[in-house]
Amino acid sequence: MKSLGIELLKAGSFIKRNGLRRAACRSVEYVKDRKRDDKYNALMHRERAKRDRTRFEEAVLSGAGIKFSVIVPTYESNAIYLKRLIDSVLGQSYGEFELLIVDGSKSRTVFDTLSVYNDGRIRYLKLEENKGISENTNAGIKAARGNYLTFVDHDDFLESDALLESARAISKGARLVYTDEDKYDGSSDRYFAPNFKPDYNKDLFLSNNYICHLFTVEKAVALKAGLFRKEFDGAQDYDFILRCIEAVKGKNIGHVKKVLYHWRVHPDSTAGNPAAKLYAYESGKRALEDYLKRNSLKGTVKDSAHLGFYRIEYSTDLSDKEYTVFISEDLKPLQAEYESLMASYLEREDIGAVGARIVDGWDKILYSGTRVLPDGRMKQLYTGMNRYYSGYMHRASMQQDVDALSMDICLIRSSLLTDDDMSPGELFKNIREMGYRIIMDPEIVFRR
Repeated sequence: MKSLGIELLKAGSFIKRNGLRRAACRSVEYVKDRKRDDKYNALMHRERAKRDRTRFEEAVLSGAGIKFSVIVPTYESNAIYLKRLIDSVLGQSYGEFELLIVDGSKSRTVFDTLSVYNDGRIRYLKLEENKGISENTNAGIKAARGNYLTFVDHDDFLESDALLESARAISKGARLVYTDEDKYDGSSDRYFAPNFKPDYNKDLFLSNNYICHLFTVEKAVALKAGLFRKEFDGAQDYDFILRCIEAVKGKNIGHVKKVLYHWRVHPDSTAGNPAAKLYAYESGKRALEDYLKRNSLKGTVKDSAHLGFYRIEYSTDLSDKEYTVFISEDLKPLQAEYESLMASYLEREDIGAVGARIVDGWDKILYSGTRVLPDGRMKQLYTGMNRYYSGYMHRASMQQDVDALSMDICLIRSSLLTDDDMSPGELFKNIREMGYRIIMDPEIVFRR
């Protein structure tokens, strides 16, 4: 009944913010999500039951000089949850790590939970006072002896090969690593809402902190980025990861395509009830505003229809921007100011082309960007979906980088149009190879 109450609360909040039409579309997607989650839960239980915990690759990687400091800030933690976390870290197939428990509690709960363990890899750091999640985490970073920092919340837990897979990515050159994740309801032993993430996508990340968990960063990068900042508590990880990515100039970012982190759901967690920590979403918005400010970008950060998801609208002086707009005669814009909206992205020097969404008379998506698959095939995104649906993890409704656009409607920097004989595929490949990004804005819509 408690779960039902939370879902009703979330539904009521969504209707209030977005209206009945979008709420009706969201309800249809919710039913589909539940069916997907049921299948995923069964699969996850099967996979965990047969997981092979081999240490073969640990030996191969042990000479790579990779040591993790797994930093866990705690405050009056639930002993059952904390024990599950500790066991999941101590059971890692990669053994070069320390588990650094940073305790800001007034009580002895955390200390007593740790007292049953006799493992030299556990380090306990008792703080004189609780200074909040950011400052407590910073105390752990400063005390860390490893050269890579891994951040874990005190009520979550890991798969046994989380550090091993992260080490493999680091051995291939990554300085930042993130994995896929899901949510876990301990009351029903249920895994759900798997977040199968894309490789690093700058504009999607500027729409939502999809990197989140499990996140590992080279300690030198963290120190260069400037550690956590308490003024962004609630979204301190979003702010921190943004700055870490800037520190490595968007390069050497590894993505492990496996669910290796389980985000525990309970009534007080953001995962279980997003409305319980609305301040976290306001902090996320401020983190993006600060990102724009320190990068000297003019723009406004707006909330999207979904909590924790944002939209950046850029503003720029178009008089000094040279661009070419391609538009098919059979398309009708649904926004009169579409050209200025598309051209506003040229505020960013890294944007080479901007695309818009094409829908039919029944609001079905005809085109919303193209992705190049690993095997070289081209995949059109979200084709056939109702334009008011948000899609998997709401990504269909988010600004994001794509690999190619339709020449039926796109805006391109004029300086990049150098060869009239170049095919569209060659053109957009050339734009990417010159270091420019191609962005799709699903809020700019044309009807065919």
